[in-house]
Amino acid sequence: MSARPSAPVLVLEHDPDIRAAITALLETMGFQTVGVGDAASAHRFLARRVPCMIVADVVADGWDLGSARARDERLARVPVIGLLPSGDGADVAVTLGVVGAARKPLDFDELERLLERHCPA
Repeated sequence: MSARPSAPVLVLEHDPDIRAAITALLETMGFQTVGVGDAASAHRFLARRVPCMIVADVVADGWDLGSARARDERLARVPVIGLLPSGDGADVAVTLGVVGAARKPLDFDELERLLERHCPA
């Protein structure tokens, strides 16, 4: 397996079980991860570091990912995979400029394909 980026993947998901499952998948793929459960924690992390990718619940705590990326040139270049509620959220994903979207309940094979496509080894 080729080396993964040294910057971690930021996982923003309010549900601790889903967050743990996503971070476990990423770690088995060779990624370093930082998991957070709310927007405030995400903002604190992003003030200190730029991740190689963001996997985010697009409705988590009303975090305005789109405007945060628009205000910060460093974040504008970071690919985002949006986690969407079942049956809704596509319009939010488009507004945020995500590179891919996975619907809940998550299909982990699809999430893995999105990760490989947008952050290959």
